[in-house]
Amino acid sequence: MGALPPDGSGGPARHEAGLPQERHGVEPLPERIHLDELHELSTAQLVKRMQDFRIRAHPDRTRHQLVADTMRHLAERGVEVLVEGVLEMASENHGFLRWPRYSFRPGPEDVYVPSGVIRRYGLQSGNLVAGRLRPARDREKFLALEEVRSIEGMPAEAWSVPKPFDSLTATFPNERIILENAFCHVSASGVPAIESRPARRCS
Repeated sequence: MGALPPDGSGGPARHEAGLPQERHGVEPLPERIHLDELHELSTAQLVKRMQDFRIRAHPDRTRHQLVADTMRHLAERGVEVLVEGVLEMASENHGFLRWPRYSFRPGPEDVYVPSGVIRRYGLQSGNLVAGRLRPARDREKFLALEEVRSIEGMPAEAWSVPKPFDSLTATFPNERIILENAFCHVSASGVPAIESRPARRCS
């Protein structure tokens, strides 16, 4: 699979002579695109979008493979491809971003997270990570995360690695609560809430 140049000559996909792509019936490439935008498209819509971008959509490819093809070609042509997913560590040194909408199942559009990125930010399995991809290099099967923009919704530069749970100090109660004449109910979160008004008596 490859990108079809607007003039069909095998040259660069972008025009260097200053001619707008609209004259050739080709949709201009966006400055940036988010993976979620591609995930939200139906297969027919995705194929149409690929045709607009002059990306060949092979009929034997699955929808997930077509998404991966689109991401790869746009990144190679200078488009900023943005992603947000949940990190799953594949080993101690690297991991992949998986997608909640697909129940975190592995897929061809998963994003490789290299060891340098994981070490720099102290990332762990389950972290929600957003960032920018880089174009794939020779023989690379997956697109890779090049720049981390946010972690758990926090700007990457403000992120600090939380302490491991086993390293936290337990806090024990230092005050007795008398429940002899109190009433309570269980809130939606499952936490008992003490009230002064009549309610179901706790057992």
